[in-house]
Amino acid sequence: MKKILFINFRTSFQVEFKKNIESHGYNFYHIKFTELSLLNNQILVNDSKLEEFSYVFVGLTEKHKHISPILKQYLINKNIPFIFYGHKPDHIDSKSFEIYNLSSNNIPIIPSLISRDKNTIADFINQYTNPFITKPVNGRKGREILQHSSLESTMDAVNKSETPLIIQPMILNNGDYRVWILKGRVIGVIKRSPNAEGEFRSNISLGGTAQVASLPDDVLDMAIKSAQILDLDMAGVDIIQDINTKKYYIMEVNAAPQFTGFMATTGINLFEVITKYIIQEIEVKK
Repeated sequence: MKKILFINFRTSFQVEFKKNIESHGYNFYHIKFTELSLLNNQILVNDSKLEEFSYVFVGLTEKHKHISPILKQYLINKNIPFIFYGHKPDHIDSKSFEIYNLSSNNIPIIPSLISRDKNTIADFINQYTNPFITKPVNGRKGREILQHSSLESTMDAVNKSETPLIIQPMILNNGDYRVWILKGRVIGVIKRSPNAEGEFRSNISLGGTAQVASLPDDVLDMAIKSAQILDLDMAGVDIIQDINTKKYYIMEVNAAPQFTGFMATTGINLFEVITKYIIQEIEVKK
């Protein structure tokens, strides 16, 4: 078999992966989730067996949770190698479980509270120095992160939000780091910095700037372990360093790390890197 199946990727990804896959002599196939069928305990691709493919690379699954966990278990049961991009098991589909799971495994995270109780929030805030930030448990790309300088401001945000908010002390820093991980391997590291006066968020999607960076081996190991704890094949692990204590913290673990900004900053072609990894896995399995 020289067939590699891609599921649920946008057109630009399909074009790049097709080019790379076919350059290695393999056949590229792409389908939508709607082209998968579950027949009792068998998964079909249109009217063909999933076992006809040497490798399966699965894209964003958020809208297809009725089939994606079954698909993953099926691939494991049938010993078909795979990568899931952007997939989180149902029980870690929000930052709240990420906080719980990482801290339970002794990963240094920014102190975090999710609560609507004023006394609990006040006790938490009194342990640290202003300012604080709030962000929704299901936020994306930093757009809903707010900064606060008082209990009143924090409570106002909590009370107005329909979504539970994470409350964290602001860690003074010189920018944050994005560690791009594929199957337990560090592909590269970039450092991101805010690009506007008064802006504390460094997300590239919000106009932040980025440059190639490096981190100590123990910090990279911490990033790899974080992705493994959360059962992520691919991850963008965001790390911050306190400018005063020099301590590193895990800020967030992204299940669907962005390609464009990372590739533009590092010059690393992720489509080539991922393709080579897939081919290597297939050849080793033979």
